[in-house]
Amino acid sequence: MYWKTSEPEWDPEYDSTWEDQDEKKDRTQKANQPSYRFYSRSSRAARDLQNYRHEYPDLRDCGSEMPNLQFYLNKKRFEPNGILIEDLLEEWKDDYEMLEDNHSYIQWLFPLRESGMNWRAKPLTKNEITEMRKYDEVLHRFINAYKLMLGFYGITLENEETGQVKRADNWEERFENLNCHSHNNLRITRILKCLGEMGFEHFQAPLVQFFLDEALDFKTLDSVKYSVLDYFIFTVKNKMKRRELVYHAWTLFQPSDKFVWGPINKLKTYKKGKEDEIKVSDKSKTESEQYTTNAMPSEENANGSHDPDRQEMQEGGNASSQPEEMYTNSLTTTEKNSSLHHNKISSDSGNLEASQKMNNHVNIRTIEEKSENTDNKQQDFTAIEQVAQPEVPIEDEGEINSNRSDKTESENLHPEQIKEEIAKLGGDVEMIDSQNANENSLKANDSQNNSGTVTETEI
Repeated sequence: MYWKTSEPEWDPEYDSTWEDQDEKKDRTQKANQPSYRFYSRSSRAARDLQNYRHEYPDLRDCGSEMPNLQFYLNKKRFEPNGILIEDLLEEWKDDYEMLEDNHSYIQWLFPLRESGMNWRAKPLTKNEITEMRKYDEVLHRFINAYKLMLGFYGITLENEETGQVKRADNWEERFENLNCHSHNNLRITRILKCLGEMGFEHFQAPLVQFFLDEALDFKTLDSVKYSVLDYFIFTVKNKMKRRELVYHAWTLFQPSDKFVWGPINKLKTYKKGKEDEIKVSDKSKTESEQYTTNAMPSEENANGSHDPDRQEMQEGGNASSQPEEMYTNSLTTTEKNSSLHHNKISSDSGNLEASQKMNNHVNIRTIEEKSENTDNKQQDFTAIEQVAQPEVPIEDEGEINSNRSDKTESENLHPEQIKEEIAKLGGDVEMIDSQNANENSLKANDSQNNSGTVTETEI
């Protein structure tokens, strides 16, 4: 570290995390500017990780052998003095002392395209990576190897789909070991890099996030703090996730104005910039939804409720299926008309007795003509007869006897004689003709339709 009094300056020479397209041309000029920092960032780490993220542009693969593939296919022991991977995953799972002291296996479990301390382990090649990704058993063993090392560090893989991790039950013991043996920081960097090589890039950010929180927020991994800032964050290949991690580190780092792992001027406005992006995104989404809503037909039109042809068909279908409702409506209309007819006759005191005789005659003939119908139909007309029968005010017993006598006499009279009697009493003969017409219509309807439906004309 350089303990200088000047303000810290972020060096972008080996870090493109915050670089935009229009800033690339200024990289050399900015990198050549002298800087004296209160806190220093490792330029060696920045250069190494930029080389990794850009897939080692100056590296040329050589050799056709694939020892790492053979090891993961459980056909080759790791070297030197090693065992097969299946035995390692099974026997060393809880042997933390072996995992701590043995330094040969880690380059075989998590191979990279760069050389390590074990010269017997061979670097990965592009062809070997491609072949290893084709085998399900290789990927399955790789996940188990990842879980093995997480357990060694006091961490549990919570979700194999997202890569989310959490503390293990024995995290305090394992964190203490991690704080005491700094060489494990190099191992963690190797593991993070290998995740990116093997197609598990989405596992990188959750693990780095975990170490950031433990080291900078909860203060449980103090010895890992600068490895997280110099190395772990910048193994993440996804630039947007890497920015999120740098911003998160800046919010946790103290003092924040001495943070040298990202441009402070951009970090100060990063949150606001993201909020503006979210607002623009939400606005575009809202406009798109409104356009879709306006372009789509309404629910009523989609269902055809305003389609005239469809509506007409529905009405036609409904009309053909409502005989019972028509019958009920006919009865209701008959009751109303009979009541009105009754009121009209009752209002004319001069025609009271003639109306009584006429209605009796019509009702008797109706009952006789309907006697051949079914019992249900006869009951319906009997009910109609009772409704249509006008109620004549009764004054005394003499009048009752007179009415009975008139009824008996009227049963033997011819319709023409009834008309003459009504005329003598000053009644309305045209009303009788109208009733006769109703009788004729009733007979015609009965002869043509035996469905039992009662209409106003029959009444």
